[in-house]
Amino acid sequence: QRLQKARGHVAVPSTFASARLHTLLPSTRSVRLVCIWFVLSRLAIYAVGVVGATTFLHQRTLTTAHMGALNPAVSWHQWDSLWYEDIARDGYTPQPGKSSTERAAFFPLYPAVVGVLLTIVPGVSFFWMATIVSNVCSLLALLLIAGIAESRGGIDEVGRLLVVVLTSAGSFYLSIPYAEGLLLLLIAAAMVLSDREGYRMSAVAAGLGAVTKPHGAALILVPVVQFLVRSRGSLELRRLTRLAA
Repeated sequence: QRLQKARGHVAVPSTFASARLHTLLPSTRSVRLVCIWFVLSRLAIYAVGVVGATTFLHQRTLTTAHMGALNPAVSWHQWDSLWYEDIARDGYTPQPGKSSTERAAFFPLYPAVVGVLLTIVPGVSFFWMATIVSNVCSLLALLLIAGIAESRGGIDEVGRLLVVVLTSAGSFYLSIPYAEGLLLLLIAAAMVLSDREGYRMSAVAAGLGAVTKPHGAALILVPVVQFLVRSRGSLELRRLTRLAA
């Protein structure tokens, strides 16, 4: 009889894990909602870039872009994007007239991914390849997070998530040649994998986050804390089971 009870207790976590895995997958409605919000918000950011490039003077040339602002590269291929391009093409080797110290401030995973893709498709410019990578990573991240949000609070929770992420002041970083989109994907992957008790793969995602942005190293806390919390809960469950038996 005790053996049958033990078998029953073993089967319950497996069934619960399968149900949790199913609920983490976003529904068709959530996927549609994420895609609509993502496309509309990116179009709004594109419009803001055009207005900014045609209205404000460029900090170096002291001119406006006029009709050239319709090209997104005119508005967004600046600042850190230029450093990422240098690293994607030349790595961290010293270059004449360029500071190797400043280049070391940019972590390698994002430019390495873009650099590999550029060798596969050499006809594409860095800006467009990096922009595609950033947008694909951001969209995948939102779909993963939407699955968690929907399992917790339904479609309304997904809507609130999208409002917070896609209308925040810095959301444009998710769609330009910056590493934020890739980091968001790794954060989402670490969360989902930990929720599914895939702690090792979650730790791998955390390790990749650590070579994407400096604060990505904090991702290791996701699987560690989740494992400790669930282990403590599992011990309490086993204790109560023994008392009940």
